[in-house]
Order: sequence, then C-alpha cells, then structure tokens
Amino acid sequence: MRRGEVMSKRILSKKEQQILSENKNVLNVTSKSITYRPEFKIIAVKKNLMGISPMSIFIEAGFNLDIIGIKQPYRCLDRWRRVYKTNGVEGLRCDSRGKRVFQRV
Repeated sequence: MRRGEVMSKRILSKKEQQILSENKNVLNVTSKSITYRPEFKIIAVKKNLMGISPMSIFIEAGFNLDIIGIKQPYRCLDRWRRVYKTNGVEGLRCDSRGKRVFQRV
C-alpha cells in the first residue's frame, strides 16, 4: 500500500464472521460483506432520524466496532437513509445495495 492510500474493504476472519453471525441483526456474513436484517435497517433509520448517532445505534444493537470498523455504521446509515427517502420502508426490506434489480414491464 502506498503512503496515504486507505484500504477500502476489510476482510473478516472466520472468527469475526462467527461473532457477527451470532448477532440477531445479521442475516448473512462473508469475509467481504455483512447483510443486515431488514428489521434492523428500518429501526436504525428511524432512530437515526430521531437524532441518535449511527455509532450509538450499532453499539446498542450489539456490534463490535473493532470488528466492523468505526466508519461502517455511518456508511450503512447514509445508504439506508437514501433508500428510505426514495423507496420508504419497502426499499429497506429489499435493498439491493447497488446491484441491478430487473423489473418486469
């Protein structure tokens, strides 16, 4: 890594994956991604809109910030708020995280 370069993606160890998978707010976890339960996303967005910080929401939900990263709660809430603003609660239930979703015409 060059000076000033920031590692954008963290690789989760098997132990970290195991710890995360035991959290009731996690639907799935791999070495490269965490899929959060839709119910958690909805609650998190509503709490955040009431003024609770992303970090507080994730800590209260039992996440270890040393594992997921201190910036992860902010990234997630930014994305989830955008989805909520555009598509409401239903958007959070089927958030495709940037993946193409094809609709029948």
